[in-house]
Amino acid sequence: MTEPSSNPSFWRAILPICSICFLYLCSFFLFVCATNSLLYSTVCLLRANASFCAEIDQNQSLITVEEEIQKESSQWALYGTLSFAIIATIISPIYGSLSDTKNRKLPIVLTICNAIVTGLIITIASVYQGTQLCLILYIVANVVNGFGGGVLILIS
Repeated sequence: MTEPSSNPSFWRAILPICSICFLYLCSFFLFVCATNSLLYSTVCLLRANASFCAEIDQNQSLITVEEEIQKESSQWALYGTLSFAIIATIISPIYGSLSDTKNRKLPIVLTICNAIVTGLIITIASVYQGTQLCLILYIVANVVNGFGGGVLILIS
């Protein structure tokens, strides 16, 4: 009997899944960076105008305002993370049992499709940058991403 790792059909089956998971994880980390930037600029634009936000980093007298903006955008990031994590924690065992009974690829494909929908919601939110709607869409995107199980599915 041969080991699975020396079987060529094993590698043909596993490599596409591994590359898809790798690309998903890369896009997830880009998503985190992009949404943090979106949150910061939206909170800044809600408090002031675009010229103020453009010079806030260069002007030392605006440090207290910048810290307040960073604090508020961090709070929004926390709300998004919590909305994602709570739902993903509930959904992940469901996807785990689904992969045990049906197919291992199905939860991965559902997670990736969900990530596409999440990306579209964030893209729409970026159109409304500087408005309260952008922040609400950010929370909605994290809730949707939580229903996809997020990275928890790919790590498990």
